[in-house]
Amino acid sequence: MAVKQAAKSSGARVHRLSEIDMAVHLFHTGKMVQAEATSRAILAGATNDAQGLHRLGMVADHFKRHHIAAELIGRVIALRPKDVQAHTNLSGVLRVMGRLAEAAEVCRRAIAVRPDFPETYTSLGQVLRDQGLFADALAAYRSAIALDPNHAAAHLNLGLLLSELDELDAALAEFQEVTRIQPNSVDAHRRIVGILRKKEQLEQAADYLRRAIEEDPHQSVYHAELALTLTSQGRLLEAVEAYRKALAFRSDDTAVLNNLGNLLDELGRLDEAAAAYQFSVQVDPQNITALSNLGIVLRKKNRIREAIGAFRKVLALNPASAAALGELYQLRLAACDWKGIADDEAAVLHLCHQQSAHDMPPFILLAAPNATAADRMNGALLWTGKYRVPESRRFSHPAPFISKGQKRKIRVGYLSADFYNHATAFLAAELFERHDRSRFDIIAYSHSKDDHSAMRQRLVQAFDEFVDISLMGHPEAAQRINNDRIDILIDLKGHTQDARTQIFAYRSAPIQVNYLGYPGTMGADFIDYIIGDPTVTPMDQQSYYKERIVQLPHCYQPNDTKRDISLEVPTRVECGLPEGAFVFCCFNNTYKLIPALFDIWMRLLKAVPGSVLWLIEANDVVKHNLRSEAAARGVDPARLVFALKMPVPKHLARHCHADLFLDTLPYNAHTTASDALWAGLPIVTCLGDSFAGRVAASLLRSIGMPELVTFTLEEYEGLALKLATQPSMLSDIRRKLIHNRLSAPVFDIETYSRDLERAYTRMVEIWQSGRPPEAFAVADLEPAEE
Repeated sequence: MAVKQAAKSSGARVHRLSEIDMAVHLFHTGKMVQAEATSRAILAGATNDAQGLHRLGMVADHFKRHHIAAELIGRVIALRPKDVQAHTNLSGVLRVMGRLAEAAEVCRRAIAVRPDFPETYTSLGQVLRDQGLFADALAAYRSAIALDPNHAAAHLNLGLLLSELDELDAALAEFQEVTRIQPNSVDAHRRIVGILRKKEQLEQAADYLRRAIEEDPHQSVYHAELALTLTSQGRLLEAVEAYRKALAFRSDDTAVLNNLGNLLDELGRLDEAAAAYQFSVQVDPQNITALSNLGIVLRKKNRIREAIGAFRKVLALNPASAAALGELYQLRLAACDWKGIADDEAAVLHLCHQQSAHDMPPFILLAAPNATAADRMNGALLWTGKYRVPESRRFSHPAPFISKGQKRKIRVGYLSADFYNHATAFLAAELFERHDRSRFDIIAYSHSKDDHSAMRQRLVQAFDEFVDISLMGHPEAAQRINNDRIDILIDLKGHTQDARTQIFAYRSAPIQVNYLGYPGTMGADFIDYIIGDPTVTPMDQQSYYKERIVQLPHCYQPNDTKRDISLEVPTRVECGLPEGAFVFCCFNNTYKLIPALFDIWMRLLKAVPGSVLWLIEANDVVKHNLRSEAAARGVDPARLVFALKMPVPKHLARHCHADLFLDTLPYNAHTTASDALWAGLPIVTCLGDSFAGRVAASLLRSIGMPELVTFTLEEYEGLALKLATQPSMLSDIRRKLIHNRLSAPVFDIETYSRDLERAYTRMVEIWQSGRPPEAFAVADLEPAEE
């Protein structure tokens, strides 16, 4: 009888084990609902198979079913109260769940049961680190090592914490101990390289990785880490090849694919970057990082519809993503996709008010109709927090001693990604040429593409030295600028696409200036001045600029008087314009268009029979969206004519077919405004409340035509209608514009250059005096000495 009972018990045990095996099989085959249900059925039974429960619990934990894992391992401890390994594993599960106090208590109970088990101290150290109890965590790791000097996990975790605490040499020693214990520890080798990179010992890091690759050439991690190190060294092309080698051994590594995409993006190889991100998304459709980066590259490629789709997917996965919300808002503005756009803007501004916009580029706020000056300032402050460089790594620039009467050339560096056929170059090329070389050395720091254009060649010739930093990392570029003893470093990008703000964060030069490329504050303590004028940067707005305001006497914007207007003028028919029609025009980028202004434009079309509105076809969806908006307002969509982009001389030539340029608000025409005035086309503008919204007014005042500046949208609409319906009035305006064009300050580049140089000289004088930067107006300065 006893024998039969034993056999029956054994049979029951086999049955329970088969249930556990079934649950493990379900987990491994991805049938999570059935796996959890089977696990709970096992828990509901009377099983006493602690070993099987423990195994199932660890499998559940591996598949991120932490709640059921905690219950399973908790049952093991109930069956075996002195099972220290079960306590340790339960602590790890609870830690992942964020139940840190419980995790710590489980570890302490295990230590009370068996104080000589090093693994428990290591687990306790991890929990204490998560709780921010760093001293206690260090003590726990060291207790584990005291019990077992060869306990690799304790050395590794101690090294990680020491690294976080910036005790780099001590951390390095711990990681080296791991490699002594486990020579093939990939993680330890990675951590050693990470420390060397932190210590900026980049060549040593690269050499270390090359030796590791010689030992294990098929280890993709080593190739990926080498790529990161080469990137930090500015050896970008070599880094691309290292990433490709990493992918040859592990093609589905989404982190490597993403980093490769970032590098290709930086190199301007957008098609390849998009392919890397797209493959990463194929591997992991919920990869938010790859989706976001794909959206950015698609935006750069002007594939707006696809970019919008990418960021909608990001927000579906993470509705709280400030970066994705901002990008989507900006893309919808560019597409003139206005349905619900006010709600998107409100959400963007809410993030700014809640101090949650750290990942939202502040440029987005410049075109937001309801953003205030405080919003724009706050958005810039939040964004620039990411560029912080420790004081120890910033270059210092004590004011030099200059004896009375001593003079030396001021060294000015212009840093930009736009030294090619770009709007900034079209404005500033002649300024660079006209700088007084007897008083200034002018150096370009270029991270722009070489488009082999005539403009590129002209710019290379315009500078005393043209330095290509496109393949340099930020620290290396900053060091080069510092070594060149630049007095004033000019940022021509600000918070716009392809900016390299990090170089300025190193304080590469003693005086650093926000100029021309970004119409607003950068919100950075490492930018000293912003170049403006009395219209765009009134002194009473200083509180909304982190930089000190410097006002040029007329317009802040330089203008190249060598801009050609092609003699080959396309006909009206070639431009898609009806003969004899009055042509309202706006060649601004479409993200500057807003519904309130479009309402006015549609009313103007209705009020001026046969008139048309001539716009730029900026992307793949805007024509459809704007024609739909026109139809919704009762205007024939055919009255909207779209111009394709073309070379600047031909673009300027076709301006002759337009009658009146209608400016935008809150973000004005900038280069497009000076283009129109240079081509003899009058502009009607409305003065905004920001730098970006006052540029056209500055240009018009500087060309002697303040009568075209209005102060409310009602005035704006009324003046546009008057000019469109009173031909003699518009003719008088045109004649005045043509007369003023070659004599007014806005196109007097020689005077402009001397005024800007007076500003630079004053900045240097303030620095040399040891005083902090201070606001000033060039018009208030003493005349420059001959």
